Amino acid sequence: MKLIYCPINDAEIAERLARHLVKNGLAACVNIHGPVRSVFRWDGQVDIAEEVVMVIKVSDEALATCREALIDQHPYDTPAIIVIDVNQDESHQAFLDWVRDTKRSPDN
Repeated sequence: MKLIYCPINDAEIAERLARHLVKNGLAACVNIHGPVRSVFRWDGQVDIAEEVVMVIKVSDEALATCREALIDQHPYDTPAIIVIDVNQDESHQAFLDWVRDTKRSPDN
């Protein structure tokens, strides 16, 4: 299992993207946190922006497709898509199994 950390500038876009990922079986769950304040350098200038952060729970098998969907649908030119490997030995096995077994429902 992996976690993907991905900030985005609009809560409604984050919700729409999260729904797409879960509905299409690319993620088991997406938490949307925020707003957060980000300070960053872009185009040679320091900027401050309000964002929300998506934390996406994804199986190893769905990772590549989920990552591609994020790149394709994210409004940023260079989205921060940071993949974090989950320690399988230290995590709750039933939860890991749920993430791995989460599939797209036929009625979605």
